[in-house]
Formats: sequence, structure tokens, C-alpha cells
Amino acid sequence: MNLYTPLRSWLRAASCSAFIPKSRQLLPMKLPATQLNALCASFSAQHSFQHSSFSLFQKSFFSSCNISLSSKYPYIFPTNNPNEKSPYPLDIDADLSQLPTKDGYYTASFYCFTPIPSNELELLRLELIKWSIILSEPAFKNITCEKLQFDYLLAQLETTQVNFIRPLQAKLALTGRIYIHDIGINAQISFLGQYRKHIRFLIENNKWLSGRIPPFNYALTHNCAFKKFHVRVRPLVATDSTCNISTLENEPTYLSPEEWHSHLASNNKILIDMRNHYEFLVGKFDGAICPDVDTFREELDFVASKYADQKDKDIYMYCTGGIRCSVAGAILKEEGFKNIKTLKGGVIAYGKWIKDNIATDSSCQSDITLVSAQNIDQKHSSAQIIDQKHSSAQIIDQKHSSAQIIDQKHSSAQNIDQKHPSAQNIDQKHFPPQIKSNENTSECTTHSHRHQTPSLFIGKNFTFDKRLGEPITSHVLANCHQCGTQNDTYTNCSNPRCNLLFIQCDPCRSKYNNTCGNDHCIQVVDLEKIKKEEAIIAASKKSKKAEPINFKLGLPPIYDYKTRVRPDFTFRKLRKTHDT
Repeated sequence: MNLYTPLRSWLRAASCSAFIPKSRQLLPMKLPATQLNALCASFSAQHSFQHSSFSLFQKSFFSSCNISLSSKYPYIFPTNNPNEKSPYPLDIDADLSQLPTKDGYYTASFYCFTPIPSNELELLRLELIKWSIILSEPAFKNITCEKLQFDYLLAQLETTQVNFIRPLQAKLALTGRIYIHDIGINAQISFLGQYRKHIRFLIENNKWLSGRIPPFNYALTHNCAFKKFHVRVRPLVATDSTCNISTLENEPTYLSPEEWHSHLASNNKILIDMRNHYEFLVGKFDGAICPDVDTFREELDFVASKYADQKDKDIYMYCTGGIRCSVAGAILKEEGFKNIKTLKGGVIAYGKWIKDNIATDSSCQSDITLVSAQNIDQKHSSAQIIDQKHSSAQIIDQKHSSAQIIDQKHSSAQNIDQKHPSAQNIDQKHFPPQIKSNENTSECTTHSHRHQTPSLFIGKNFTFDKRLGEPITSHVLANCHQCGTQNDTYTNCSNPRCNLLFIQCDPCRSKYNNTCGNDHCIQVVDLEKIKKEEAIIAASKKSKKAEPINFKLGLPPIYDYKTRVRPDFTFRKLRKTHDT
């Protein structure tokens, strides 16, 4: 084996994350704000004289823009000539002031398909990395004038140096995961809210991205969803086949959330979930089919084979943010399918639309298809009905209040199901006992101040970040992989070499120490805690910061990808081991 192969592999892995040391040309860290603004102004003046294109670019931003906010922003652009484009306005993205956030960070995604020369991808990657670095600089934060901040960003894009070895300890203002390829870009990011316009400014300043990135598709819940900032040159979607711009020009029909809701509510449709099976497990559109396969390419083959004789029929597809359906719809249309329709913005956009159109009246707080504990108590007359039909419940009620019995640990539906077998038959499609029919819809709607839209998507939308999901309705469709109780909280085994993706309830999380329950994984996690405590104690004695401990040690993972996302077999094996 070539001796340089391991080195190349390590460098490739290291390049997935980028950090930067302080450049000699950067401004002083503790420079007063007034002097800093003056220096920044001189930098911007020099920059604008050297680059004539900057004045034109600046004019398009700070004067009237020829693009209306009501325009439709497409996802695909067959050409990408920098000299023939106009930048989008800075206020194209929705205002964040009305969106709650836990830590000041907002999470969003965006994608587009447009030609990018292969020899420009690494340069584009370096520039994207610089975005996070410059926005995180203390010197940048000290600038108070927004105009000077924009000038500073342009100046620093040329002077900032990227280093892939030395880590940056400060918390980044822009984190996330961005994939770039010669057919476009796919990004999921978290950023500080005050930098929304600055990120858009950087996008429109780039010659390949300017006038191409549609408005940000904001998440349903907001916090810093990523620990680091990764920029990778790789296919946007793993199709296992060549996917070019000419193929992607066969766009499916995009439906807005309102149009999508209207189409699905009218009649039975061919509805396909293009996400992974583990995403489908915790949330879905009612009546959707999710191919039980492991790769995106296999999903395409499944659809093409199953509906080969129905190419003229309407086929509806959806995914998390829309990009998978954009690619799948284009490929299927190229193979002869004529009426592929997809949800624009994916489940994320639909969830936001539902929340914007749901009633806020206190008399109708729950989802129209959700029975909360209060509704269950009202329908079954709480403990009165239970006491009348079950003498055993009367004895219990004498010792404990009915509310405690019915609503203990927020599991009223389970108690009622134990006493009312008929409640167990409310749904036979793997829905939890809390789900019921829409028989009380009129009652709920008449008390609301505005029209209430029942969500056709039930459960949680899985996300590929540390949140691992955001709820759209309160339905819980899945069960804990370890004890079988109703739960939909995904987690990864804390042993980094295991990293098994599975659903775990709070009691099991405490019992198995945030692991899958394998004895080896529990021991590794316990050892990690001991080592961290020892490192902290040793560092405190030497007045040094504790060095992070890497327990992967370059070793390969225990399970392959398919096993890590299909934990059922692993847990069946663990149960047999524990039983013996």
C-alpha cells in the first residue's frame, strides 16, 4: 500500500472542518470601536478602488433593487454566468423578530441547482469557510455600523487565511453543514440572528451563488443545531448515479403547503415519502408509503418499478426540505413519469404553514386530530365513568385523587386504555391512543377566532442535526427500542464507536447511561467520564485547560451504516444476551 494513502485520508478527513489562526493582517483584538470603524472605513475605501465591481455590487444593494420580493425564486438555473446575473435583495429572507429562539441562534436550510466549474469548487469551499470565521471574529462584533460591517466582510475575505489543523476554540457565529458540487449547493446552517443580512450579503457577493439562493427555509424550532461548521465537496444527494443539470431541468410540479394540503385532502392519492425509514417512523403524512430500503437510489428504483404501469397518474412526493424530491422528481420524469408533484420546502414548510394557520383560542389549544389529556377526561367523564364501571377504580380513588390516577406522569391515555378496551381500537395504523377521529371538529372550530387547519402530517419531523427532530403535532407514533414504551426521541449511543441511532425514553437513558445497553458501551462511557474527571483535576493543579479526550482513537465503527440506522436487530440480539 502506498505510504501516502493514510496521510491523504487523514488530510481529507481533517478538511471536513476548518479553523483559522489569527492572520497578521487582522485588526487588533482590543481596538476601541471608534478607531475600529475608522480603520474599517479606510479598508473599504481601498477595497472599492482596487475592485471596480464592488461599486456596482454596492449600488445594487443600497439602492433600489430590480427584483420584487413577490417574485418566485426557482431552484434550478441552467446557466450561471457571473456577468449576466443580478443579486437578490438583502431582505429576501423572512424577519426573525417574531421567531422564538433558545440561545440566539436560528436554523435554516437552502439549496439550488446551478453549474459551478469543478476547478472553482475548492476556492468556493474556502470562501464559505471564511464566512464562519469572519463572522465569529471579536473585531467584527465591535463594529456598530451595518454598512461598515459589510465593508469589513469584503475586505477580510481577501486577507483571512484558513488553517485546517489548529482548532478555533471560540464559539462560531455560523455553524452547520454545506455540500457543494458542480451542480449546485445544499446547506443546513445555524447562525446568530443579528447576522441574517450579513450571510445574505456574503451569498450575493459570491460570483457563483449571487442571484441563485432562494429565501432561507427556516426550521420549526430554533437553537444552535450544529457544533461545528463543515463545508464538503460531494454530491448534493447520494443518487449513486450521474445527475447533471440537464436531468434536473425536468422539474417536478412544486406545490405550496396550502396547495399540497388541498390536493391531499380531496381524494386518495399515490403519496410517497422519499425520506429514510427511520424518519418515517416518528412522523408522516397520513396514507403515505415509505419504501423499506436503505438508500435514496433504492427508493427511486422502488417507485419506478411499483408504478411503472401508472406513469400518467399523479404521484405526490415529499421529504424534509425538498431537495430529495427535486432530484427524485427530475429523474423519474426523465424515465417517463409525467405528473410528479412535490411539496415545496418539504415537511418544514408545511409545518410552519400549519402553525401559522392553527387556532390560538385557549378553548382549542390542541391539534384537531389530537386528544389531549383534558379532552380524554372530558370524553370519558374523567374518574366518574371509571368509578361507575370499575369498582376497583373506586377503591383507588379513595386513596388517590382521580386526577393523579388519570394524569400520572402525563399518561392519561394509557390509564384509560387499561380500563376501556374500546379505546385501544381508536386507530389500527400504529398511531398512539391519543389520536382520534375528527368527530369534534365543529365544536373546536366554532370556538376559535380564526379558521383552524387540521394537520395532515402527524408526529415529528426528523432532522439531521443534534436536535434529531422537531414536533409538528403532539402525536407519538413510535416506541422506545429498549423498553417498548411510547416515545419518539431519537438519540445516538454515547460510545462514539457504536453510534447506534435508536429511540430511547428518559428512564432507559438513565438506566443505560445514554448508551444502547451493550455492556461494552456502558463500560466505555463510564471510563470516559472517569478520564475526563481526572483530566480536569490534573489541569486544575497545573493551571492549564484540560485537553479534550478522543475515544475514537482512529478505530473504525462497530456497526456499518445499515446496522446503525436499523437498530431492531441489534436490540433483539442484546435481549437474547441479557436473557441468557
